[in-house]
Amino acid sequence: MEPLILATFWILYFILHSILASNWIKQLIKNKLSTFYSFYRLTYNGVALITLILVLQFQGSITPIFFFQKTILLQIIGFLIIVLGAILGYLAFKNYSTAEFLGLDYNKFPEENKDIINTSGFNSFVRHPLYFASLLLIWGYFIVNPNSNILIMNGVITAYLIIGTKLEEQKLIKEFGQQYKDYINQVPMLLPSISLLIKQLKK
Repeated sequence: MEPLILATFWILYFILHSILASNWIKQLIKNKLSTFYSFYRLTYNGVALITLILVLQFQGSITPIFFFQKTILLQIIGFLIIVLGAILGYLAFKNYSTAEFLGLDYNKFPEENKDIINTSGFNSFVRHPLYFASLLLIWGYFIVNPNSNILIMNGVITAYLIIGTKLEEQKLIKEFGQQYKDYINQVPMLLPSISLLIKQLKK
């Protein structure tokens, strides 16, 4: 029963995450609470952090089932994948404004200054490099700590990233039109293109 509850909590967490990130909620806040709107990103991040901590606390209270024995080789492989994910995530994040991402740039509304698509850096060989880095981190962690709780968490996160990315891209197509459709045709969504990566490294 506990694994089912844990999976439900993770699903509810991401449903809440998606609702709060949706355009209709942002528009509602903008119309009803315009003075608060510039703080929306910061509030959104605060709610996401608090609810994440609550889910992780519940997860930590469940005794997990281990699927296979930890070995030094698997620990090294998992650790290397985690390090790779962290490095790629750091490099990919350099394409974004930290203050704007965290909601600390109060002079900007969430939708402002997005007239062009960011296709530089790691975005040139995978459309969502931060999501790819996240997948490396969580599945590397599963190799290091191969238990049922981590598998449930990773399964829900992976499903959310795939579904959420597709839904997000529908919004981006509406916003950027043919420009984003061309980007979709040229660059893969979550798994990097090796050929494009090689071209990027040669520059």
